[in-house]
Amino acid sequence: MEDTGYTMKDGRQWFVDGWKLFTKNPLMLILGTVIWILLEVLLALLPVIGEILDALIFPVMYGGFLYAIREVDEQRKVKISHFFQGFIDSTKLKPLLILGLLMVFFEIIEAGLTVTLGPFTALILAAPLGILVISALLYSVPQVMFSDSKPVDAIKSSYYNCGRHISAMITIYLFLILFAVLSIITIGLAMIVIMPVTFCAFYISYKAIYR
Repeated sequence: MEDTGYTMKDGRQWFVDGWKLFTKNPLMLILGTVIWILLEVLLALLPVIGEILDALIFPVMYGGFLYAIREVDEQRKVKISHFFQGFIDSTKLKPLLILGLLMVFFEIIEAGLTVTLGPFTALILAAPLGILVISALLYSVPQVMFSDSKPVDAIKSSYYNCGRHISAMITIYLFLILFAVLSIITIGLAMIVIMPVTFCAFYISYKAIYR
């Protein structure tokens, strides 16, 4: 694979293109987002186990969302079931759940730090680990969904490409921080647009890197 050397400008363009992709079918992508958020709310009602389940199925939901986005990109009709493709396709479910163990590990570490050191200190200390987890899942999930990669190989590939295109990745992380702030300011309401646009940008970047 040719080293394209993606830059911070390229990273910004991925979000611009992600927005354009989102506008091709905004209603379905927003609907998929709302369903995911409602699922997280329901899981939050379950003490402890709900948070673990939410973390465990994150890659499965992320994979399904990317599947739906690919349908939009290739101008096919999007169905609600596409957002749950990670659950529907039994060959994808197990490896995606294995990837979900990374999220579970992060949640446990963050919870332990919060209890022992307080939320602010925990946030600061857990941030580097959070970046590592995001970097691991960013491209490992689409690799599993679209290329039938094994979980460990997919994680290695994701880390490799995040490192190889670190300048573009910095832009992605900066956008994620900005979006997190906007979400807090709007009491989470902005997430119904921010989340699908972000995933569209991730899909665009995946296509660029793994073309």
